[in-house]
Amino acid sequence: MTSVLRRNIVIFQVLVGVVLVLTGHAAKLMAQTSSPTHLEVVALRQPVIVKLFGAGAGSLDSYGTGILVSQEGHVLTVWNHLVSTGFLTAVTADGRRFPVDTIGTSAEHDAALLKLKTEPGEEFPFVDLAQATDPEVGSSVYAFSNMFRVAAGNEPVSVVHGVIAARVPLEATQGRWKFPVKSPIWLIDAITNNS
Repeated sequence: MTSVLRRNIVIFQVLVGVVLVLTGHAAKLMAQTSSPTHLEVVALRQPVIVKLFGAGAGSLDSYGTGILVSQEGHVLTVWNHLVSTGFLTAVTADGRRFPVDTIGTSAEHDAALLKLKTEPGEEFPFVDLAQATDPEVGSSVYAFSNMFRVAAGNEPVSVVHGVIAARVPLEATQGRWKFPVKSPIWLIDAITNNS
């Protein structure tokens, strides 16, 4: 497996994690209005996305994206390339930087729950996971990602619009090691530029 293919698998894992939660919210917005524009959907969801960066494999910085899932600053993200050491920083949509604590991880789901280190009483916009939906093949989706590795300030994350093409088990390796993910993944048919 080429390094580009491996990198694309990791990037799509990030995208899928963000897509699954945001799909239900975008669908609700579309149901509430006659025909929202892509800009309206993107503007509605950008505030709940955080850019993440910190120590990845070895001494290299790693970049990613997470979703605010609580008013108190809990963030859901992928586990495999971000949570390898104690140094991790989150940048919110308004450009504020926060150190991050790792609350829990699941290698089987390639998920990590993080917590922004904030002042008491600080509140954030968030996605309510209780309202998340299980999208079907053919669903139109938006994926928010830090694929261009920009975590400097309040610049928006990249947005990819696509369609869920399939729900399949992940059969992949990373280098010599089998990927630990056991849950199904959604393959997204979308045009990206992540070179």
